[in-house]
Amino acid sequence: MSSWKLNHGSVAIDGVCLTVESVDGDRLVFHAVPETLSRSTLGELARGSRVNLEPALRAGDAMGGHIVQGHVDGIGVVQSVEAEGEGLRVIVE
Repeated sequence: MSSWKLNHGSVAIDGVCLTVESVDGDRLVFHAVPETLSRSTLGELARGSRVNLEPALRAGDAMGGHIVQGHVDGIGVVQSVEAEGEGLRVIVE
C-alpha cells in the first residue's frame, strides 16, 4: 500500500465507501457506524484481514469498466452460487 496515493477522503473497502479520518504512514483510519457494519461484510473482518482498497476518482480521471458506488442501496438474498468456468454465477433476489 505504500505506493498507493490518497487523493480524496473517500475510499471503498471491499466495496464499502468510507471516509478517511486520518493517515498514519501506510495506515488509513476510518469510522464505520453500526448500520454499515451490519449491512456489509466489514463487521466480519478481523485484525490482519486482507481487503480490497479502491481510491475515489477525481473529475477527469480515466474510468474503465463500470461505475459502482460503495453505498448500501438495498438488501438481497443469495438464491444460488454455482461454479462456472473459473468463476462463480451468483443469483441474488
